[in-house]
Amino acid sequence: MKKSIILIILTIFIASCASNNQTATNAQVNSFNQSIQKTGARDLGDGWIESNAQVEIAHITPEEAREKAIDKACNQALESYGVDVTGRKLYIVGEDAEKVTRDDYLNLTEQTTQGIILDKKVISEQIITIGNAIFSRVTVHVKIGQQKGEKDPYFSLDASLNKEHFQEYETLEISCVASKDCYITILNICSNDTVYVLFPNQYREYNFVQTGEEFKFPNKADKNIGISLPVQLLPGKITDSEIIKIIATKELLNLVEFKSDMTYGTCSATLTKLMQRLITIPRDQIVEYDLMYFVHK
Repeated sequence: MKKSIILIILTIFIASCASNNQTATNAQVNSFNQSIQKTGARDLGDGWIESNAQVEIAHITPEEAREKAIDKACNQALESYGVDVTGRKLYIVGEDAEKVTRDDYLNLTEQTTQGIILDKKVISEQIITIGNAIFSRVTVHVKIGQQKGEKDPYFSLDASLNKEHFQEYETLEISCVASKDCYITILNICSNDTVYVLFPNQYREYNFVQTGEEFKFPNKADKNIGISLPVQLLPGKITDSEIIKIIATKELLNLVEFKSDMTYGTCSATLTKLMQRLITIPRDQIVEYDLMYFVHK
């Protein structure tokens, strides 16, 4: 399993409801245009929205203000698209042996929304002064995709790890239970936007799970043939964090682009490609669960 520093802001976006009358389409267009004007965002076409945001540099570093401004701009883009922004955000800081911290921004969204950030580009950034206050201001282009359908309220997934904090080389174990028959896919997402497929793999391909069945990886049979998930720090690092993403789908999920020349723990693709693939799955066909863990010397 590829190990690298991952510094994550995890945001869950909840979709707003659409009108169900015969003028719904026009209403949605008008609502979108009004939202665009309200947030100061601009529709660039093809799913891209331009958004501007600024955050005061007060009791935080300029770098922290910049990241908060980018986050704010992304939220504004989603709001202009017609999505209510709620949920939780986790700021994870990794540290190397020289005590240098990094606070990178990764926008990772659960696929239970109608509006999903697929990509973003920081077009410009500057430090501005308004009165006696100093702000970090950014212009961001955000690409938003739309997932079809409505969520199945009876399809859910619960998951856990054997622990959250690991000493280097300790082994990680995953367990989950789904409320309906489904197929389980387990991914490891790294800070360089690389996605590694942990399960299914060449040693254990069958990934169908029945309703209420406890799924474990690695299970006893896996361990008997030597499969394990040891955690490991990058050279020079003294702390690290990663995320395990568990996906349950009602139909077999074929991540063809992830499985070229696949061997256990080495198959990878970008996070953007993963989002682009998952957004094609109707909302009632998929549920996800994200598990974060930490590694220490």
